[in-house]
Amino acid sequence: TFLPDISTGIQRPHLVFKFHIKVDGTVTKFDISRFKLTGCQFSLLGIKMFSHCNLVEKLVLKQVQDFTRKTLPLNDADIIRQIEKAIKMRVGDEIAIPLAISDNDNLQPVNKVVYKTENLIDLSVKLFNRVKSFTEEMENVNITSQDAL
Repeated sequence: TFLPDISTGIQRPHLVFKFHIKVDGTVTKFDISRFKLTGCQFSLLGIKMFSHCNLVEKLVLKQVQDFTRKTLPLNDADIIRQIEKAIKMRVGDEIAIPLAISDNDNLQPVNKVVYKTENLIDLSVKLFNRVKSFTEEMENVNITSQDAL
């Protein structure tokens, strides 16, 4: 198995990443540096007479170069969307990585971190509320002192 220490039926903490792949690109250069044809020899009674492979290779290369010179740069939104769709189908849009814990059923260290994180969040909320309350009181003091003048 991929993760041998993970038991089924037991909830384990995971890191979950959601993403959206956006492909943007343009084909600006198309290079065929190697192009080799085979099987284009002319033979008579099993004796190789001549080969027209070089001639055909040169004609095909010239046609490809002419075509690419006329059509590039190529930027086709439909092709790019198809590539994005293929990537999404292959990879998906979410990756979940289980956190491996050294002790098989001992979740106490993880629970301790979760508990401390919850406490830290509660303290942050309390601090925010106190700062908000203090700011409101200071605004009231300013209004009251201006009214007294």
